[in-house]
Parts: sequence; C-alpha cells; structure tokens
Amino acid sequence: MSNLKDLFISQSFYGIINLENSTSPITSQSGDVELQDGIGTNLGLRTNADNKKFTVVNNFQVDGNADFNGDIDISGSFVHTGSIDVIGNVTVNGDISANIATFDTVNTRLLHVTEESASVIFSSGSNVIGDDITDVQTIVGQTTISGSLGVTGTQTNTGNLDVSGEISSSTVNGIGNVTTYSASVDSRLDALEGPFSTSVDSRLDSLETFETSQQVRNSVLGTYTSSVDSSLASINSFTSSTESSLNSLNSFSSSTDSSLTSINAFTSSANQRLDSLEAFTQSLSADFVETATFNSYTSSINAFTASTDNRLTQIELTTASLQNEVDSLIAVTGSYATTGSNTFVGDQTISGSVNGNVEAITIASQTASIDCGLGNFFTVTLPTGSDTHFTATNIIPGQTISLKVRTLNNTTASLDNNSIRMLGGVGYTPSQANTQDILTFVTFDSSYLYGVTGQFFS
Repeated sequence: MSNLKDLFISQSFYGIINLENSTSPITSQSGDVELQDGIGTNLGLRTNADNKKFTVVNNFQVDGNADFNGDIDISGSFVHTGSIDVIGNVTVNGDISANIATFDTVNTRLLHVTEESASVIFSSGSNVIGDDITDVQTIVGQTTISGSLGVTGTQTNTGNLDVSGEISSSTVNGIGNVTTYSASVDSRLDALEGPFSTSVDSRLDSLETFETSQQVRNSVLGTYTSSVDSSLASINSFTSSTESSLNSLNSFSSSTDSSLTSINAFTSSANQRLDSLEAFTQSLSADFVETATFNSYTSSINAFTASTDNRLTQIELTTASLQNEVDSLIAVTGSYATTGSNTFVGDQTISGSVNGNVEAITIASQTASIDCGLGNFFTVTLPTGSDTHFTATNIIPGQTISLKVRTLNNTTASLDNNSIRMLGGVGYTPSQANTQDILTFVTFDSSYLYGVTGQFFS
C-alpha cells in the first residue's frame, strides 16, 4: 500500500493494521508501540520505537521455514516441532525440551542426562563425573583409556583390565604396588621377548632331542635292567663267597689262637728245660767231662738258647701282625654289609649300576618341602585348584636332584626364592590337564638349588 498520510478515509476499515498512535510517524514516538486493527484492538504485537525491537506478546507459530540472521532472545518456553538450523549463537536462560536434538557444539554449565543412547565420539577438555565420594559410576561394555589412569581411592576389577598407558594408582586389588608391578612386568616382558624366548626355543629343541634320546635310553634301560638282574645274581654269589671266606677266616683265627697257645706252652716248657739244664750243668763234677769239651757244649747250649729267644720274638711279632690283619679284614668285611653312610676318597669305578630311593613329598600347609638329605629323586602330586609353594632344605654341595611333578587341572605353584633359583628367573608354572613335569636341580653350595624344567610329559 502506498503512503496514506494525505488520504482521507471516510469509512471504517476493520482490517487495517496500524500503529497505536497512528497520527504520528514511528520515528517521532518512543517506547513500545502496539499494533492494532482498525478499531483499536491490540494484535499482540508491538515494536519499540527506540531500539526497533519487535515483540510477540502471544504465542508465535511458524508453519514454514524461518531464517534469522541476528540474535534471538527467548525469555519463556520455546516449543518447536520441526527442525531448527542456527548459524549463530543460541543463549537460553530457561529450559529446552526436545525429543531429539543435534548440536555441533554444546557449551553448558550443568548437564542432566537420564539416558545416553549413542556413543560419545569425542569429549575434549577435562571432565568431572560425580560430585560426591559416594556417587557410583557404572560403565557397561569395554572402556579404552589411551592416556594415564589416576585412581585416588580403591580400584576393584571384576573382569579384565587392559590399559595401553600408565596407571598412576599406588595399589590395585589383586596386583599390589602398581609401579613396582609395572616395572616387574616390563622387565619380565623384556626377558620374555629376548633371552627367555630364545631360551624357550632352545629348550623346546632340547626337549625334542631329549624325547628322541629318551626313547633310546628306554631301550638301553631295558638292556640295563637285564644287566642289573645279572649283576644282582653276581652280587648274591659274591655275598655267598664272602660268607664262606669269613667262615674260613674264623676257622683260621681259631687255629691261630690254638697255635699261639701251643707256642706259649712250648716256650714255657723250653724255659723250664733250660733251667733244668743249667742246674744239671752246675751239678756236673769237674772230671765228668773235659773242660774244653764242656765249654764247647755250654757255648752251643747258650747259642741255642739265644736262637730260641729270637725265634720266639719273631713268632710273637708275626702273631701280632696276623691279629692286625684279621682285625682289618673283619672291619672291611663289615663295611660291605653296612647300611649306613660311606665316604670314598679317590676315583671310584663302578661296573654295575647305582640307584637311589625315590622319595614321595607330602604337601603340608600348601608347602612341598624338598629335603635334599633324604635322597636325589622325589615325586609330588599338586592338588586341584590350589597353589603349592616349593622350598628346599638340607642342601648339600655337589648334588643333582630330580623332581617329578604330577599336575592336575587348575594347579599353580610358587618357589621359595631363598632356596630355589630357576633358569631366567621366571619361576615355575605347572602344566595342566593331568600331565607330568620334570624339574632338575644342581647344587654348588648349601644355599640354593639351581633348576630347569621339562614339561608336558604325558
């Protein structure tokens, strides 16, 4: 409609929309100016003559699209059923109710969320979840943390915990000191990646070689067993011969004692005869025999007496020597039959076999004690679902100890670091599913058993 300021309207037009004061232009008015119909009824719309703001007093409904290039201030509720695209900023002092809202960026001081149905792709900056120590945050599903995880309270894990960064908590249930544990894990991983992996490969190769060697040794063992039976038969024969020799020795000793008794009787008789001879010699008259002949006879008697004394002395020495030899032989013969300990000095050559007793270890208070003073071969069965602690006592330098461990399902083991050291410092993890492990130890002093393992003997 064109400018109507000079137009005279003689009739009322109800549909004409004009200013509250239509006699003056908007530029000469001040404050809010109502828009009215032709009879002065407010339409619910007003404009401010000073700042040019347009106000909708009643509800405002847009059935089509609305484009706003400036700011929109809403002091009441805003209900919209369609889409809203905002190029600039939206500042809301009240509430926003929406079934579905999509925002590129949301800056808010306090956010109450009843349910989050989609994934949060990225959350920048620092975030605080909860405002009280009794608040409980429950996360269902997998949580991935690429940076550091700091825990100031107690951390309880009911499932697996996979962390690619560092855990700054001092302790974690089931782990203990995390820093020490992490350093230990790093060290063990380095050992696992380096020398341990190489050692495992080498040990597997050795195990395969050992298996082939064991088959050969089993064949040799059969032959060896037959040889042992033959050797035992020879030992029985030797024992019988030894008993016969001892019987002969006893007879000889008895005969020697009898001979010594006879010699003593003879010596006593000879002394008596010499005494008689001397008395007889003194009783001889001077004319009984010529002096020269008598002197020669007396010298002969004296020489015979001296010779007899010498022979008696030699007999006594021989008798004493025989007695020493008999005592030594009895002592040596007794050592053959002894069941006690023997110490051999020098090199020993044994043409037969040497075997030791196999001692069964009884587990007490979840501890299996290897008493090295009992022998060199031990067996033990690990109970199901229990951790068994191995320790060693009475360690003797220069020993070789073999331990056969029968394992069941869900068995674990630990070692006493004060008495047992394993190759690579990796301890001992039992094989499972009713198999057998062989642990071999050597000693160089009375402090430690140094061991290696062979596992999964079916």
